[in-house]
Amino acid sequence: MSEVRSLALVTCAVSAALAVPAWGQDGPAAGSGDEIIVTANKRSQNLQDVGLSVSAISGDALKNQQISNLADVAQIVPGLTFSQTANDTPVYTLRGVGFFESTLAAYPDVSVYLDQVPLPFPTLTSLTAFDLDRLEVLKGPQGTLFGQNSTGGAINYIAAKPTSDLSAGGSLSYGRFDTVELEGFLSGPLTNTLRVRLAGRVARGDEWQKSHTRDDRLGKKDTKAIRFLADWKPSERLSFELNLNAWQNKSDPQAPQAIAIVQQNAAIPSDYPALNIAFAPANGRAADWSPGIRPFANNKFRQASLRSDWEVVDDITLTSLTSYVDYDHHQGIEGDGTGSVAKIVKLEHAWRRLDGRNDDGFQVAPFPG
Repeated sequence: MSEVRSLALVTCAVSAALAVPAWGQDGPAAGSGDEIIVTANKRSQNLQDVGLSVSAISGDALKNQQISNLADVAQIVPGLTFSQTANDTPVYTLRGVGFFESTLAAYPDVSVYLDQVPLPFPTLTSLTAFDLDRLEVLKGPQGTLFGQNSTGGAINYIAAKPTSDLSAGGSLSYGRFDTVELEGFLSGPLTNTLRVRLAGRVARGDEWQKSHTRDDRLGKKDTKAIRFLADWKPSERLSFELNLNAWQNKSDPQAPQAIAIVQQNAAIPSDYPALNIAFAPANGRAADWSPGIRPFANNKFRQASLRSDWEVVDDITLTSLTSYVDYDHHQGIEGDGTGSVAKIVKLEHAWRRLDGRNDDGFQVAPFPG
């Protein structure tokens, strides 16, 4: 269990104002003269004017292909690879550049941003890919604009913005294992200078993994996420964008499959075959976990960011970007894919004998069950 809090302030950033739309557009049809507007250089530009390798995916394309996380994005973006670790910390690489590290506090080689606000640790990105205007994947080192943790590249989530007219929408899907996913938004103006947008996503699903040694199941899906945006423009030269995000993940962590024991070290006890570990059959759903130590999760994420833009004079804008992140990680995982606590105790005793000390020299923690 761990808790992460971070506060980031970026001020006095000066950029040239461009005469292009503020928000992203859908990708044009082949041969059309339409522009694709991206913020790969932290300002709105035509994609053809950006001297970078950028994959831009519109919000409509994300919805049509039912993309809701980086694992789905990796299926359609060339060069992007997504891997899941034993403790549910996502790992992603771009063009083979990445760092396979499962600890929560390890900084990745591919940085992720939400509306130009960094999400410094990969686990913070788990449930942010909903109600997006577009997604930008920048390939190659991006240290100049996106910091030292962008050796492989950067991934930018651009949230759908509040609209000038009242609008609402949503989607509902049903899938295998009684999985239900509901997403919706409500957007519109409150005053002539203030526009807001509220969006949310909920997913529920039954267990899909089966214990191959007893009647038990694992793998339920239980997530919810919400986002609130407010755009306030009190004057022609001054504007503020508030972005509030929160999500909770109570889904079961996946249990591993124990398929074999490979002796790679002479220090492994010689009687390890006597443990009689039941290996998983050739079935993708078959796994095992210790009775009474069921894998669980209750991870909570809260984030707030405020962007302020002041056009000091024509073509010169002063930008301030402030963010705060609060993350609570409460999770227990299955480590060896076996279902018998007695076998774990027996293995521990074997290690003690190998070390030349008797059981009285150790304090054995009680195992539940």
